[in-house]
Amino acid sequence: MSKRMLLVILLAGLFSAAWGQDFGLDVGCCSDPLTGAPVFVNGTGGGADGYFNSLNIVITELSFVVDAGLGKTLSDFTCTSFNFFKTCTPTYDSTTGLVTFDFSGVNPTDGDEGPTGTDNEAHGEFEGLPTLPTGCLAHPDDLSCLSIGPDKGHFEISFNTFGEGGSFNGNPNGTGTWVPGTSAVLETVNGQLVPEPSSVGWLAVGLLLVGVLTRRPSAKRL
Repeated sequence: MSKRMLLVILLAGLFSAAWGQDFGLDVGCCSDPLTGAPVFVNGTGGGADGYFNSLNIVITELSFVVDAGLGKTLSDFTCTSFNFFKTCTPTYDSTTGLVTFDFSGVNPTDGDEGPTGTDNEAHGEFEGLPTLPTGCLAHPDDLSCLSIGPDKGHFEISFNTFGEGGSFNGNPNGTGTWVPGTSAVLETVNGQLVPEPSSVGWLAVGLLLVGVLTRRPSAKRL
């Protein structure tokens, strides 16, 4: 299955040619499960990639790491969260050239983010990424699943030049100013490191254990 990934780019000056590389996340569909497999910028320095929530819990934090290259500064990057999270924070490591885009900050849930809910949270509710509808994990891109919500549990990010009326650009064939072949990796989900595809099941196990431990009532002292 193809992925769609979006990094947005701002032209800082008409004649200065100073470019800023932005990262955005928005609603999407027809995508891949959450794994640590790398995705790559297309031949024109752009492109978009999509994912679906392959876990049975709401995602309240996730981060991507992009090998942006050496010689940049933090001011070169802007991260935008459009629907699911309140903030996205870029962090640039000048010694490695890696930039991390971390999406986090959510409002309290209102009970419609789980598998039986129909709200795709694409209305600026900032309650995190919901789960897929019940029964859709085995076939998330079937029309019967995409029509619930619609596209509930799917999202996308992009490498494309920011524009088109200032809107999010989810065109998988779009262009940008990233170096062709630049790779990006989904690094964390809810604070847990994302494994390679062959061991993605351990991510679900780890997140479930974290959820159980955080909900366990503390023992009363005698």
